[in-house]
Amino acid sequence: MSVSIKQHFKHAPAQEQIEFKRVTNAVLTDLTALRAAFVALTAKMDADFADVTGASVDYASSVNPAALTLVE
Repeated sequence: MSVSIKQHFKHAPAQEQIEFKRVTNAVLTDLTALRAAFVALTAKMDADFADVTGASVDYASSVNPAALTLVE
């Protein structure tokens, strides 16, 4: 179940709402970038280990994070 930034900040006064949204969107952007980097790293590790050992190693399926549940 996703959590909507727009829905959760409707109760705040106007200026606070704007600031909360700005900060939360910045956190969401950073988290999305970290998740993408982690997914790319596990894909690279899988490819590198397959080249070196010839074995099928699947870090991506075992350690990749779940999809983000925070949405704008």
